[in-house]
Amino acid sequence: NSEDLRVDVLFQDNGLSKYFLTAERDENFPFLKEDDKNQLWIMKFDGSRSNLGVGGFLTYPSGELFPFAYKLQFVNINNIVEYDSLLLKMDVVESIGIKKLKCLNDVEAVVKQVRDQYQVKNPRLEHYGNRVWDCIDSFEVFSIQDIHHEKNEKVDSLTVLTSLMTPHPAFNKDK
Repeated sequence: NSEDLRVDVLFQDNGLSKYFLTAERDENFPFLKEDDKNQLWIMKFDGSRSNLGVGGFLTYPSGELFPFAYKLQFVNINNIVEYDSLLLKMDVVESIGIKKLKCLNDVEAVVKQVRDQYQVKNPRLEHYGNRVWDCIDSFEVFSIQDIHHEKNEKVDSLTVLTSLMTPHPAFNKDK
């Protein structure tokens, strides 16, 4: 028995990143107990410097780490990649029923935009901010804070590695 979490479609349309996630949860999956859903989970996320990989780690209440990594099939600006990383993970976390989430990221501008402390001036980023705020509404408790890059090195390494990977042809929906 395992969790089936996957990105079904990942493409670029009119300059905005798009993706669709599906999540099917086995009721007997060992890591997710009903009590776990009501505890605070911690999620570190990042986008790679090449803007092709996004990833992060979700920390269970027990302290175990669950990595998330996705290869993007298009190049985008740095802050949009950070938003992609956050949104992908928020969708997964929401789909498995987690209600309390603390997010950590090393890009101060994105964190402050999500916290509504910085104004979003780029119209492309405004769409992402709105999407994040819509996701936040689904959590009972949500917080986001910036961390020093050194505290996000493991996540950074994961995203760089992911950006270097070549997707298997079976995942190409165009063929």
